Amino acid sequence: MHPRHRLQRIIRESEQFIADVQSWNDNHQDAEPFDCEPERIIVDLARRALTAFESGDRPVFMALIREISAYGARLAHAGPAREKEGGE
Repeated sequence: MHPRHRLQRIIRESEQFIADVQSWNDNHQDAEPFDCEPERIIVDLARRALTAFESGDRPVFMALIREISAYGARLAHAGPAREKEGGE
């Protein structure tokens, strides 16, 4: 998949996840709220990477892609704990 399309997909899916979580939290105030801060961080990194890609700033683009990958790996590693506790 082209880097631009992949980043756009990450942004779109993360924004949808954030909206879904916020809606659920708003409609279930009697329950423990779900956390979507990791997705907010991913959206920010992906937007910055997309901007760098589109402007041709390869060093910044590559640094941000490495940061996204590392952050995603940390989330995947903390997966069950995050689901259980609502965060890392």
